[in-house]
Amino acid sequence: MHQAGLLSQQREGVRVIYSVANPMVIQLCELVCGKLNREQEEQQGIEYLI
Repeated sequence: MHQAGLLSQQREGVRVIYSVANPMVIQLCELVCGKLNREQEEQQGIEYLI
């Protein structure tokens, strides 16, 4: 993800700290998570009749 430019990295000794490089990545994640949550809510509202 770092090579793709989605994450930035900062080295601290032997540790590497990654952070989101572009705020649009966070927005994209929020959109995807919101969509998944809505789908789950819709599925829970389905009544199964026999």
